Amino acid sequence: MASSTLTGSMTIRSLRDEVQLARVCIRASLYNGCFREAPGHARRVSNASVVCRLVPRFGSSGIRGLGNVDVTPDLALHVGMILGEAYGGTIVGHDPRVTGPMLVEALTAGLLSSGAPAVEAGLVSTPTLARGAREFACGAVVTASHNPAPYNGIKLWNPDGMAFDEDQQREIEETLDRGNFPMPSWDHVGSVMSRPDLVEQHVESILNEVGTAKLRVVVDCACGATATITPFLLRQMGCDVIAINAQADGHFPGRDPEP
Repeated sequence: MASSTLTGSMTIRSLRDEVQLARVCIRASLYNGCFREAPGHARRVSNASVVCRLVPRFGSSGIRGLGNVDVTPDLALHVGMILGEAYGGTIVGHDPRVTGPMLVEALTAGLLSSGAPAVEAGLVSTPTLARGAREFACGAVVTASHNPAPYNGIKLWNPDGMAFDEDQQREIEETLDRGNFPMPSWDHVGSVMSRPDLVEQHVESILNEVGTAKLRVVVDCACGATATITPFLLRQMGCDVIAINAQADGHFPGRDPEP
């Protein structure tokens, strides 16, 4: 496809670029209230749903978008079904974002409906969840990292602590597009387990690799999931810690989560 000029050096080189641009425009309109009928409630727009189906759901760091607009319980449910069918038992964690529990519940339901066990890690940092995935078929953390509060996403991890590669992500996208989700009979659905000890194990593993440090450290947790581990870890290392924004809060009242 020949490229067409938009403005100056801005060009569109493929249908994917055009669709991506359309999706960004629609998402921005939804976020800015152009399609809103009432505060907090976005009206369904058929063109938006068509565009979202055409655009690859995975970006540079997992699935990410506006919570309950791009990243919905329906999407999380089907991702869970795919993970359960293709991989098996999955450990699931989340950061403190407001839409996190909703998406975790949906993802967990998808795992169970596929016949796979779901392991709840609760509120944990992404590195903690990635490390915890080594004991399971894979790991999933509901997070949008440093993005603003309205965003959320899903990052997927292999047992070796590496994120899903492009081939794995492409397989999930293709299955989502096919819409084929086998489900077992009622007596073969999965079960839920809990792993509340992941942070403790993560801290212990780090302490086994590093020494103590009599340092004064100021750490800004930005009200994110790192508040669950970083101040505690540094104190265990012998540091004098001054922690700010150290309460996990998905509204990010202290500051924007951008580093």
